[in-house]
Amino acid sequence: MSYERGQIVPLDYERAPFGAPMAPCWFILLVPPQKEAGAAAWARRAGALETWFPTEKAWRFRGGKAAARRNKVEYRRLIAPGYVFVLTDRVPAWDVIRQRSIGRVSGVVSRDGAACAIATDELANMAQVPQRLERMRRAEDERRRFARQAKHPVAGQMARICEGPMSGFMVDVERVHAGIAHWIIKGIRGNCRVDAMERVDG
Repeated sequence: MSYERGQIVPLDYERAPFGAPMAPCWFILLVPPQKEAGAAAWARRAGALETWFPTEKAWRFRGGKAAARRNKVEYRRLIAPGYVFVLTDRVPAWDVIRQRSIGRVSGVVSRDGAACAIATDELANMAQVPQRLERMRRAEDERRRFARQAKHPVAGQMARICEGPMSGFMVDVERVHAGIAHWIIKGIRGNCRVDAMERVDG
């Protein structure tokens, strides 16, 4: 690269690891073995909104296999070693991130040379999620539960069976007791869970 006299060129250290604002999304950093915690902490200090690397509870013996059961200790075992999830609302400068992380970050999961951004709802489908996503998922589950409850069948109204061999059938609800709806259709009586049905209004 050539420069002209008097031209002002910003130095690399003046560039931030996370720059211009953008819609929040997740990226997956590639990190060396055993450096997940250090990379996550560094990314938060550098401006990431949240970081996460999945772990699960496990047990190991202290003092070797011959140790007694009382010497078994709990620890957090990495589920996906070498990966750290990072949430940011600013455009990442990957070259600066690799340089400034001083060996903590070796790259980013990419497709066709472009870093793969992961939407929050995609990440929320994973079995283990960061605290923020867990709250969002709980709120969504609660919303769906209330929506289902609002459509629970009541005695004297029509309802649609949504699960089981009778799924799709419209029935007359005779009574509801202890979470079970008792119904009749063309002289045939039956029952099923209330949450396996939805009320048909109108």
